[in-house]
Amino acid sequence: MANAKRCAGEVGDTLLAQIVRMVAEAQRSRAPIQKLVDWVAERFVPAVVVVAIVTLVVWSIWGPPPALALAVVNAVAVLIVDLVIIDGSRSTRRRRSLRLG
Repeated sequence: MANAKRCAGEVGDTLLAQIVRMVAEAQRSRAPIQKLVDWVAERFVPAVVVVAIVTLVVWSIWGPPPALALAVVNAVAVLIVDLVIIDGSRSTRRRRSLRLG
């Protein structure tokens, strides 16, 4: 039985176990900048949706023919561009969190 405890102790101290422990701690903790990023994202995402809807309405009313098709294309373009920005900020936040540990 002592042999099993010694092996278990050695397994708990392996490099892989340390890496797993560090990653778990990094995922549980939040960097101070994350609060700001979360606050901005909470307001940015609804604003993007509103801008996309306004784009859809404006292009469908005043756009050249085929107005509805162009309205949909432009509204989707607004969503794609802004969601790429949001995803970029999240990636930066994840990298920073992992770097700060």
